[in-house]
Amino acid sequence: MSGLATAPPHDAVVLAEDLGVWYKGGKRTDFRSLILELLHGRRQRANRSWAVQGVSFSADSAEVLGIIGANGAGKTTICSVIAKVLRPDNGSIVVRGEVSALLSMGAGFNNELTGRENIVLNGLMLGFSRRRMVELTPEIIEFAGIERFLDTPVKHYSAGMRSRLGFSIAARLDPEILVLDEALSAGDAEFGVRASARMRELVTGARMVIVVSHSLEFVAASCDQ
Repeated sequence: MSGLATAPPHDAVVLAEDLGVWYKGGKRTDFRSLILELLHGRRQRANRSWAVQGVSFSADSAEVLGIIGANGAGKTTICSVIAKVLRPDNGSIVVRGEVSALLSMGAGFNNELTGRENIVLNGLMLGFSRRRMVELTPEIIEFAGIERFLDTPVKHYSAGMRSRLGFSIAARLDPEILVLDEALSAGDAEFGVRASARMRELVTGARMVIVVSHSLEFVAASCDQ
């Protein structure tokens, strides 16, 4: 049995039990393939493998949870399930609160738009008004440290600049649950310190942050578990 629910059975903000997600290789989406999937489900399943299997964890409010692992370990898949982008094929996950997820560096950016325009665009996609995002822009840009490039198209940004801007937008919008998937991997050490402090500010307000990283040092310094 698998599925998503709206509230955990205890005080945990996020609770995953025996979570499993299939990796579907050789994706087929045409009508004939869908019929074959229904008629020969076992044969189709034989071509699949687990992206994530048997994962259980819980995280409470006012907590920073770190998820660490090598490339291909399923970290991004777990984040996608928490953000309700994917549904689990096995087990269950329950989430209390609205999730803001930065699932990849610069996700949601339009490369042809400037940094200023992308700040507004990302805010609009999350339900904020244009006026509110314009008000927040100076603070976001200052935190990201890219004032000189505010009106430059983001296609000219370095990986570190995109990473810093993406985090600065997501963290400033005060989400109930902030999911960061390798979002700081391209950032510099100085920004990492400021990002850790900002995450602490978020969880002080009874929010929670989930951080995915391949850096054991960063997770150990920034996370509660």
